[in-house]
Amino acid sequence: MQVKKELIILATVISSIFSYSAKAEDIVRICHGSGGYPPYHFYPQGVNEGKMSGLTIDVLKPLFEVLDMPYDVNPIPWKRCYKHTLSGQGFDIIADGSYNLERANLFYYSTPLYTLTPTLFTKIDETKQARPITKPEQLKKLQLCANRGTNLMGYGVVKSDISNETSSIRNGLEMLDKGRCEGFLSLQEIVSGHYYMDKGNSLPSGISASPITYAKAWTMHLIISRHAKNAKDLTFRINQEILRLQHNGVIDKIAQKYATEAR
Repeated sequence: MQVKKELIILATVISSIFSYSAKAEDIVRICHGSGGYPPYHFYPQGVNEGKMSGLTIDVLKPLFEVLDMPYDVNPIPWKRCYKHTLSGQGFDIIADGSYNLERANLFYYSTPLYTLTPTLFTKIDETKQARPITKPEQLKKLQLCANRGTNLMGYGVVKSDISNETSSIRNGLEMLDKGRCEGFLSLQEIVSGHYYMDKGNSLPSGISASPITYAKAWTMHLIISRHAKNAKDLTFRINQEILRLQHNGVIDKIAQKYATEAR
């Protein structure tokens, strides 16, 4: 009887271990950069610790509820997030990744979650109405600021066209406000995200945004590891539900929460 009892206890323990392991394997592991990319993911108080908030964080909830899949999201340095998702060791999905052909050969991509708009930011001139920028020549007449590492090809300019390289969105807007440049090149949605976070505390007012209509818009995606469990099926299901959430207006409704104009 004692031996039988011990065998039952052992079987229960083993069953619990395998049950826990199965549940752990079923969790979809998601990472994104820890530097912040408002409005998509950012630290609410500007303190680089704890969980992030943001548009993508909010969108993941209804997406995985419909998929009926548990998930976990963690901010870690971008290079580590990329490396561990590429290998499938640690993470299954990168949130908020832009599309490029090199990555497309290494990962599966979701359908675009959002479109980001290349934009020229200028000081408001009450005598002139902000108008779309329809050709690169309009930019080359200006003293321009852009963040270091900005993909200038998308704006139709080269590095020599940039008068001042800036270190952040905040720095770029401050340079513009102080007259150190006449135009700051960035993405409308990202700058709006910074104003959303700032709540009118310190970013300059009186900034106008002119869309650069000839520039190709950027798209943001979920990037799925080819080593994730059932990776192709997971990608298919994610795409089906993203399209459903977009069609039903769910993503637009969430995005409105974070929309704040630069002006």
